[in-house]
Amino acid sequence: MNRIKKSLINFLNLFLYDENRRKEFEKFNSQMDIYKNMPPDELKFEYILLNAKYEKKKSELTLFLLTIALSVLMNVWDKFFSFMKMAIEYAGKTAGDSFEIAKISFIISSIIVIFITAVIFFMLFAFINDIHKMKINIAMIEDVGACASN
Repeated sequence: MNRIKKSLINFLNLFLYDENRRKEFEKFNSQMDIYKNMPPDELKFEYILLNAKYEKKKSELTLFLLTIALSVLMNVWDKFFSFMKMAIEYAGKTAGDSFEIAKISFIISSIIVIFITAVIFFMLFAFINDIHKMKINIAMIEDVGACASN
């Protein structure tokens, strides 16, 4: 019983702000210790490398967003909906199971749209999350560098 209670408390701690903040603070302190113990040349290398990765990731995010905007401007979804219209018209012209054909076409196309939308949102979230983490690391290195030079 005690084990179940501990498991439940650990599960609930995943969603608590204070617990998440404490874990993030522990990660921050350990990363700061790593940066503080680096020689100045290695710290400079880490800063330059991380800054370059950060700029590359920002460029990739910009390119990804431009690609999405371009696909919207080129009416990619219009072609998709015209396909749906053709499938429904075809289902209406066939005898017998026309409702079933239209229903299956709608379900398949809805699954495709939901999948594409989910992939796009997942990629955007991953890009933004990576950029955020890189920016935090850059700020930590800058802080360590500023403290070392004083």
